[in-house]
Amino acid sequence: MASSSKTDYPCIRAWERMFRAGEYYIQQVLMRAREEKAPEDAIYWSADRKKWSVLGDITSNETRWWFKQNYPDLVAKYTDWEKAA
Repeated sequence: MASSSKTDYPCIRAWERMFRAGEYYIQQVLMRAREEKAPEDAIYWSADRKKWSVLGDITSNETRWWFKQNYPDLVAKYTDWEKAA
């Protein structure tokens, strides 16, 4: 059985919270991520790229800043942004 823990796909949860998505929508995204075995650091499905985008893919300075302020643990675990700075 797929995990439904609040700890699975923490980057998707953070990404959707940034957009103030409702819990029902977040649960739908999480269900798809589980079914497709998305990477642990997935943030959203990119239809253009036909793959899951991950936290480290973010290039916007404003979005990186938001994640650093609100989810420093995820940034430290899943990105190398500090090394690139």
